[in-house]
Amino acid sequence: MLKRMLLVIAGLAFTQGAAHASQSNAGYVTDIWTANNGAVIFNIDAGRANAAPSCQGSTIPNRFAVDGSTVAGQAMVSTLLTAHAQHKKVIAMGASACGIWSDTETVWILYVPVS
Repeated sequence: MLKRMLLVIAGLAFTQGAAHASQSNAGYVTDIWTANNGAVIFNIDAGRANAAPSCQGSTIPNRFAVDGSTVAGQAMVSTLLTAHAQHKKVIAMGASACGIWSDTETVWILYVPVS
């Protein structure tokens, strides 16, 4: 069931939506922060596959944010923590905005490549 869900998410990730601004390369989560507004902020060590939105802080290009106060955000946090615990790479696709944390792109899709 988990593999099927990951494959569906991966398939969705390859569809180009208007909200998709940027994408990280497949990499490991290097830092995880939580904030009192529900934000979960993390870095991916592999950099970006393309340009970050203009709201992204220039000194933190590999940082992304998830709204951990929502059910969807909690699912992403679960994926993030599971991948980190199992030393699996992740890919984050951005939402073209920094709505959760002012200098950090909000995640649109987060997935673990299966191979």
